[in-house]
Amino acid sequence: MREYPEKDTNMVRSIHPGTGETALHVAATAGNEKIVKELVELMPKGDLEIKGTDECTALTEAVLTGMRSIAKCMVEKNEKIVSIAGPNKLLPVVDALSYGYKDMADYLYSKTPKQDLSPERDFNNAAALLFWSIDAKDYDIALDMLYRFPRLAITVHEEHGILFCTMAQNPALFQSTSTCGFNFWQWGIYKGIDRRAMCTATNDILINVQDLEDIVKVVERTFVAQVRIRFWVFSTHSFFSSLLFYLYIHEHIHEMKVDHDRTKEVLQIMCEVIKTLDDKELVDCLVVTALHQATANGMVEFFVTLIQANPELLWITDKDTGRNVFMLAVQHRQPKIFSHIHGLKSKQAIAALADSSNNNMLHMAGLLAPSSQLSSCAGPALQMQRELLWFEEIEKVIPPSLKELRNSDDETPKELFTKNHKDLVAKGEKWMKDTAQSCTVPAALIVTIMFAAVFTVPGGLIQDTGRPLLLHKKLFKIFIISDAVSLFSSAISVITFLGILTSRFREDDFRRSLPTKMMIGLFTLFLSLVALMICFSAVLLILFHGESWITYATILLSILPISLYLTMQFGLIFEIFKTTYGRSIFQKHRSRWL
Repeated sequence: MREYPEKDTNMVRSIHPGTGETALHVAATAGNEKIVKELVELMPKGDLEIKGTDECTALTEAVLTGMRSIAKCMVEKNEKIVSIAGPNKLLPVVDALSYGYKDMADYLYSKTPKQDLSPERDFNNAAALLFWSIDAKDYDIALDMLYRFPRLAITVHEEHGILFCTMAQNPALFQSTSTCGFNFWQWGIYKGIDRRAMCTATNDILINVQDLEDIVKVVERTFVAQVRIRFWVFSTHSFFSSLLFYLYIHEHIHEMKVDHDRTKEVLQIMCEVIKTLDDKELVDCLVVTALHQATANGMVEFFVTLIQANPELLWITDKDTGRNVFMLAVQHRQPKIFSHIHGLKSKQAIAALADSSNNNMLHMAGLLAPSSQLSSCAGPALQMQRELLWFEEIEKVIPPSLKELRNSDDETPKELFTKNHKDLVAKGEKWMKDTAQSCTVPAALIVTIMFAAVFTVPGGLIQDTGRPLLLHKKLFKIFIISDAVSLFSSAISVITFLGILTSRFREDDFRRSLPTKMMIGLFTLFLSLVALMICFSAVLLILFHGESWITYATILLSILPISLYLTMQFGLIFEIFKTTYGRSIFQKHRSRWL
């Protein structure tokens, strides 16, 4: 390839008449690193700035491939090309982030003169870079941009809006909204990751951005090594713990923890700017809009950080509805955010506020919850229970004089609640009755079987006395006890389900009475099933004594229906118990936070 350009160096400078591209454009688009390096070596420095008819330089084409090594060899030859915008008027570093190439973007950012990224010189590129850095989770660039140009955080971009709103619309950025589905092991791993080393490394990156490329590599190796050492110690305790490690540990948990902590750093820097803003500026800069969006999405960190930075945000209401943040928290059923009202000195004053339709906070609890919140509960009955729980909690918070206050539609909170939850009550009643009817059949069947089993005891009876022949055998005693337990528990289950079927299904019944009956019915049905299998196994051991392989194989099979019941129904029993008798979803003893 090299022999022809060496004879005529103008060949590498020739431009295609149709596309206006050089050979370097074509090689960069193809991602051929070897040819790109040879062409860059032969081309004059200024030729790297040539644009094709599509207004793209060779570096712009290289950015599309995401190959940092190709971009690096070009920039080392001519650093000016990092400041040449493409057809969309965006610099190469911005394009790299928009395509999600973090490694490429980190390198180009370290080489791009910071005056080219200042809002005063090119606001579009500065704002786009900041927004795309958050979207691509390249927090090193985002933090450095905010340190250099802090007012970018509150400047409204024509296409992207404001950074606060962008973050408020992305629940995955915060721990409170992205770890709701974590199980015990995932939570343990998440909490156990130490991020202090990463925070220190981040500060070093921000101080010396020109060495960003090398420092990022060191930080990544250090962090990965720390995580591996930390969990290697954990996993070497035993083979069992090592097995759990590989079963439950997912690499994305580590990345998620890092992202959450870095997002907090970004948010705290952004909030430094809003500390001195007045009410009008907070509204004009869409900070209030962002706070209300974050409240609706349940982003606790966002909510707390913004209000601590500027407490006036507590009193600024939505321009359309006139509702404050706590009214919105109730409307969107966000208990973690609403619980923060207990940590305020002005709790009573905030609770007494009304919106533009004279709805107070209790009226908000009278509205039907969003479908996304209702779907988190198993079945309409538990959804109704959660709604009643919210209404009761708000009743305790607001002043007593407001409980019967009428809104602009002449409705009290209780009347509004009844009207909006009429359909949910009907659905809850149908769900309860269908479940009770379905469970009554097997429960009644078990009652019949276990009652009959007493009169057909294994081994027969002594004719003279009528006593069981195997009365003093341990297996026979197990048979009698399990038979009795199964009979009585199934009878209780039938009676409980009949109690559900004959219930009046008032609103208040869904709070405790109906869920308790359903829980008792399902649990006693499970208990009767377990006792039935034990009774059956005891009979097999008596009848097939000495034929152990037949007995044990059958006993193992008897575990199957118990396992199926646990898989399908025990989760519902546990959820009913947790929502009815477990810890409240509200944190009433929250300490002062403002």
